[in-house]
Amino acid sequence: MNPKPQSATAELQSQQESWRVLAGKGSGRPCNRCQEPIGPNEIEYEIELTARGARAAPPVTLIFHIRCYDAWRKTLSPESG
Repeated sequence: MNPKPQSATAELQSQQESWRVLAGKGSGRPCNRCQEPIGPNEIEYEIELTARGARAAPPVTLIFHIRCYDAWRKTLSPESG
C-alpha cells in the first residue's frame, strides 16, 4: 500500500529534515498522486523524505510522474502556483 501524499506531506512538513529526489526510467509502480503506473517510457521521480527528532516517523518514499511531482511540489509552498 502506498502512503497518501497529502497525509505524508502534512505529517512531515513540520518535522522535515531532508528530502532527496531521484529520477529514472519508469518501473511500472503506481504514482502516489494519480495511482496510474509509471511506464518504462516515462520518467519516474522517487522522493525520499526523512524526518528528524526522537519520535520521527520512519522515512517515507513517494513515487510520481513528472506532472504529478510538479503538482505535489506546489502543495508544499503556499506562495507557489
